[in-house]
Amino acid sequence: MFSKEEFQTWAKENVVLFASIMTKIDGRQDDALLRDYGFGGFPSMAMLDGDGEAITKKVERELPAMKETFAKCNAFLKTKAKVDAGEEVDAAKWFMMRLTLGQLSVAEAKEQGGDLELNEAQKVEFDQAVLALELDDLMKNYRKVGAEATANAVYDMFKAGRVPAAGSSSETFFMSMLGSAADKKNDGDAYLVAGPFLLKQAQNMLKRIEGMREGYKGDPKRLETAAEQFKKQVADIEAKLESYKKT
Repeated sequence: MFSKEEFQTWAKENVVLFASIMTKIDGRQDDALLRDYGFGGFPSMAMLDGDGEAITKKVERELPAMKETFAKCNAFLKTKAKVDAGEEVDAAKWFMMRLTLGQLSVAEAKEQGGDLELNEAQKVEFDQAVLALELDDLMKNYRKVGAEATANAVYDMFKAGRVPAAGSSSETFFMSMLGSAADKKNDGDAYLVAGPFLLKQAQNMLKRIEGMREGYKGDPKRLETAAEQFKKQVADIEAKLESYKKT
């Protein structure tokens, strides 16, 4: 996305871009930004205010979503200025701003949101934001908790009717875990929700690999192995979908 003219034009007119390549050179300043901002790995993105404080680390890698986040950050800064000045603001809107920008933990969100009168749209947004935070926690603790326990937690969310919005940053993780749990539990209804998403992902990856063949300068066997893996993955998912459709 960053190499596209559309992004570059928008960025020049709206933001100051800052890229940091992490190093381990003794004595260099700003080499600990990954840790300082609480990122989990590479690549990581954030939108910062004029003082370098992170407004949000929930930045999508698609321009339309990035523009939407940028607008939310501007609205947040304007409202924060009023709050800091002691002016009265809409408590529900101020809470939702901080929640959707990822500034609250799950516990904080539930505690603060429980005392507010949210309209129907805000309630839906609240539920989605809390679900996203819970999924973030599952992702962070994946190695410690383990694949099966994580998949089961996501499966329980699904059975409770909790599913992330289409296109959200947590959708891929959710569907991957749901597909794994559904397959092990032989739950066709759940797999028929996750399967089509996983199939499209695998097909896109296969298409991307096939498109790399011309002009590829690496080991051709490595590319071929990757292609075969995704071909098998596509075939396996298609077979499972057909099987569950018949049950």
